[in-house]
Amino acid sequence: MNLKRIIAGCIVVAACTSFAYSSDSDTLKVVRLEGGVYVEANYGHRFNGSERNRWDFPHIVAAATADFGRGWAVETELEYERMYEDGEWCNDHWDNFAVNRLFIAKTWTQSFGVRLGVVGVPLGITNGGGPALTIYDPVSEAALMPMTWHETGGAFFGSVGRWTYEVAALFYGTAPLRACRAIGAAAAFHYKPVDGMRIGAGMFHGRADRGNIHSCSPNFIDGRRLTYAVAEAELVSERWTASASLVCSDINEAHSVGAEAGYDLMDGADTGLSLTPYVRYDGVFGVAEAALCKLTAGVGVELATGFSFKAEYGRCRHRGAFTEHTLDVSVGYEFKF
Repeated sequence: MNLKRIIAGCIVVAACTSFAYSSDSDTLKVVRLEGGVYVEANYGHRFNGSERNRWDFPHIVAAATADFGRGWAVETELEYERMYEDGEWCNDHWDNFAVNRLFIAKTWTQSFGVRLGVVGVPLGITNGGGPALTIYDPVSEAALMPMTWHETGGAFFGSVGRWTYEVAALFYGTAPLRACRAIGAAAAFHYKPVDGMRIGAGMFHGRADRGNIHSCSPNFIDGRRLTYAVAEAELVSERWTASASLVCSDINEAHSVGAEAGYDLMDGADTGLSLTPYVRYDGVFGVAEAALCKLTAGVGVELATGFSFKAEYGRCRHRGAFTEHTLDVSVGYEFKF
């Protein structure tokens, strides 16, 4: 029995049934809840090969934060994604469903807090919650690391001035308890030189034969011990959105680089309408079966009503093999509460 599911169930029950008293009165105060639900449908077409069509429906991401007061909070992110690939639908619920985050957090000061439960591993732009322009996760990061990487464990976090940090101890929990294993440790540090810009670095060292890193890591990892080192930068301004990341692993000297940039032609902050052409480059090196260079160009439209639309063209050169041309289209809707 996987303890991650037990922990998830206990935290959900606690979040749904708990109330907190305010510190200066005897009046019962309902927990403040905020979050959102994002739903999208994607269609992809390959211009070569036998299985040319790919569907992604439904893809649902639900996130919420329950603020109990006095620094206590519960955060969760649940994801369900059903794919049609290689001529068939994946209809296995547990393969499609993921608990990306589900933890209890206690914050004492701005510079120090603790999370316990299913915590994210904030390495890279995607896992760190940075800006995303393309429809799918960046190839340069997904080729080397799990995306929406999460493990059972605990993390210290906080911010000091323009610096933020997170240090996590990661475990694989199961029953009986004697089968539990320590996976490793991860750390990430970021600096904000100006508003809207963030640069940082992170590292993971541990094993890959248990947990989410085992089930979702690329095939070349193969359950052994490994180290990741990541450097990243991102910029989000009124019109520009840009990011770049470098990922290195000590297995086969695998490394990758990715960068993207988009410019909002409509200034969505003022008009409520965003029209953002964007380009992206991904390069993966050092791993024969995953080595590639990919160029992506697309456009994203966002409406004030919560609807969004993206269309992008990709040209991916697989090293020593062939060049793949793709077209992807996505329609989404986000509801916030």
